[in-house]
Amino acid sequence: MDGRTNAILFEERAVRPQCYQCNCLKSGLKEVYIPRYIDEEGRDTYDELMKLKHTTVKYSRADLEELKALYKSKVS
Repeated sequence: MDGRTNAILFEERAVRPQCYQCNCLKSGLKEVYIPRYIDEEGRDTYDELMKLKHTTVKYSRADLEELKALYKSKVS
């Protein structure tokens, strides 16, 4: 999702792998990425994430520590 803000920064449904060239040099290749995302996840999910994109979430230190532990456990 282009320009992910903190409301969806840790939203795993918004994450897809891309190579460096597509992600960085071609700005995410949105003309391919978005239709494919909608096909895989559905229009409702895409629309929900686009609404969340414009929402601000204030994370507490405890929230961030919890997220850190969660992601650390996923790679262990």
